[in-house]
Amino acid sequence: MGLVLIIPILVVIIVALGALYMQQKGREGALQEQINKLQLTLLKPVASTAELEEDYRAVNSSLSPLTDKAALDIIIGIARESGIDVNPESGKLVIPPQNVLREENVGGGTYHVMSFKNMTVRGDYENVIAFILNLESGEALKTMVLRGVSIQQYEQEDETIATIDIDIYTKGEGG
Repeated sequence: MGLVLIIPILVVIIVALGALYMQQKGREGALQEQINKLQLTLLKPVASTAELEEDYRAVNSSLSPLTDKAALDIIIGIARESGIDVNPESGKLVIPPQNVLREENVGGGTYHVMSFKNMTVRGDYENVIAFILNLESGEALKTMVLRGVSIQQYEQEDETIATIDIDIYTKGEGG
């Protein structure tokens, strides 16, 4: 008699587990994709204390006061390295005058922010994208933040035009 009760219970459990397995099978692809992305992140080596200290020093030195001319020289240098014609007559790189220097509170600190809005860069697609990626990388200036990018491609003229907004954060004198 006990065996008669146990067999249907086991059948119900097996059917329920089978249904649960079939429901989870559909999510397997999405979960595997998440696992793969996480593995890529985990495979990156963790920075050593010395590397972190060096990065900290580099950011702090980047926060030192910066003149408009120095900021423009950095932006023009990035454009030149990206293959953009920086000759003013070419019109390939146009940097409107920056707005007034403003202060912004970030993470408990007060920073001066230089904003360059509606910068336009023209050229072939690869050079324009290289310029944007070089700005975004922060290699030339770690405190430069890309705020906005709009890209238009003109196939007839084989030209790409990007409108870019950036902010550069610095500490004031004694800050």
